[in-house]
Amino acid sequence: MVHTLGIVASITGMAVAVAPLLQLRLMLIRGHSDEVSIGFLLVVTLGVGMWAAYGFAKGDLFLALPNATAVACAAATALVAWRLRRPSDAGPA
Repeated sequence: MVHTLGIVASITGMAVAVAPLLQLRLMLIRGHSDEVSIGFLLVVTLGVGMWAAYGFAKGDLFLALPNATAVACAAATALVAWRLRRPSDAGPA
């Protein structure tokens, strides 16, 4: 039962892990990242990175692999968001 639960959790974890790629796709279509929180993506990257490290240290691939995938997807999305960020129109007051 625990093994089956691990498999199901990993599959759903992988779906969550690749979710930032939906935002990445939208940014590429629009050509900008004005409405994307880069800070949020960096916090997510750090958080799932810690879970991935914990999973690898524990030898738990059901935990490590989805989180490692999430690190890659969230970091890639943050990088693209940063790259597509337009300069602010707001000048000095």
